[in-house]
Formats: sequence, C-alpha cells, structure tokens
Amino acid sequence: MFTNPFTRHSFCYGVSSTSASQASNKSSVNVPWISLIISTAALLIGGFNTSNQLLEILCFDQTAITVHAEYWRLLTGHLVHSSFSHLFWDLLIFVPVAVYLEIKNRRLLITSLLTTLIALNLLLLFPWTEIRFYCGISGLLYGVVSALMALIAQQQWQSNRKEVIGYLPLTLLLIKTALETSSEQAIFVSEGWPVYQPAHWLGLVCGLFCMATDTNLLTNSNVKPVSKNSQNGSKVEIRMRGARCELRIES
Repeated sequence: MFTNPFTRHSFCYGVSSTSASQASNKSSVNVPWISLIISTAALLIGGFNTSNQLLEILCFDQTAITVHAEYWRLLTGHLVHSSFSHLFWDLLIFVPVAVYLEIKNRRLLITSLLTTLIALNLLLLFPWTEIRFYCGISGLLYGVVSALMALIAQQQWQSNRKEVIGYLPLTLLLIKTALETSSEQAIFVSEGWPVYQPAHWLGLVCGLFCMATDTNLLTNSNVKPVSKNSQNGSKVEIRMRGARCELRIES
C-alpha cells in the first residue's frame, strides 16, 4: 500500500467468505436434488392418482396411523393431493421457491422442511385436532416460502438499502394467509378437500423460526466491525455484511 502523507485516502475492498470454496468448485454445479426429488415424487403420485385410489392409501389418516400403524402416511400425506388443481398450484409455487432456497442455503431448506414436517404431524396427531384426514404439500410449502422470504428481508436489512420491496413477498404471504383464514377457503384452489389453515400458519411460523435460528446467519449478523490504527497512522476497519467481508483502509 502506498500512502501520501499530504492527503487522506480511503480504500474499501470486499472479500466474500465463500469465494475460496466457490473458486475451487467453479466447475461443479449446485444441483437442488432435494427439491427435485420431492417435487418429482409429488408429481408422480399425482399422475397415478387418477381415480383417487392412491389418495385413500397415502393421505394422512389419523386413525390408520395411530391404530393400524400405517406410519408411511406421516410422509406420503404431504405428497399426495386431493385434485389436479390442488397439485398444480402447490407445485407451481413449491418448485421455484424450494429450488432457489436450496441453491442459496441448502441447510435452511432442510431445516425448514424437517421442522415443518415434524410440527405439522404432531399437530395432526393430537386428539383435540378437529381434522382426521389431511393431504397436500402446502404446509411444507409455507415453511419453505416463509424461510426464503425472511432470508430476503434479512439480507435487505444487512445491505443498508432498507427498500420496501425486500419485505413485500413476506407481507403478501401474510396477507394471503389471513384472507384465506377469514374466508375459510383457498384463494387459488377450488377443487378437492377444503383448506386446513392451521397447517399454513404452522408452516409459516416454522419457516420464520428456522430462519431466525440459522447459526450461519446469526454468526454473520452478529459480527461487529473491528477498527485498528496502524503504526503509520492508517486506520483499518473490518466489517461483515452477511457472507461478505469488507476491509476498509484510511490513510
């Protein structure tokens, strides 16, 4: 570094914490295989469920699970759908959102899916739950969507841009869920079983919870800027912005 003693200069360098790993794996492609497997499974089940025979076998049936030990329904109940319209609208949103989140943060996708799956199954298995049958990926969908929307909002906040557009998707999701709850019917799906709104709200809460407790994001957001004066009078400041490390030198 060259310093002019008669002037004051400020230099800022940005270094990504993942740049080294990205450079070494430049030729590799981050395939969102988890999202694709789940979407393909739901699509195949929907394709073979022409007469709703698979729906009876695979849907979440509280009595069949607790009395007859048909535990596969704890998973397949979230992949089978009650109508083509139900399947179409769920996958239309789930596929791009899950794929994008997996590319951005695979661990957040996994934790949001597992947390929502476990929480939703526990809710449906409780004796006081009014619903006995359940199907569809919408509960898991809300977990993934809310996690991604919260991630976008958090990145917007850390970028110091504070633009309203960064919080718009999460706001629209909350409005849509509130409208469906008040009207007691889905906005887009008009065929099949009635919508079970507690599953949507639970998925939304689980996604936000996973986003808020993600250790990588917490580590990055809690790093405070470090400043130090060098012997020649230059000031060095290191600041973390998400996954980006900024080095600022003032001379």
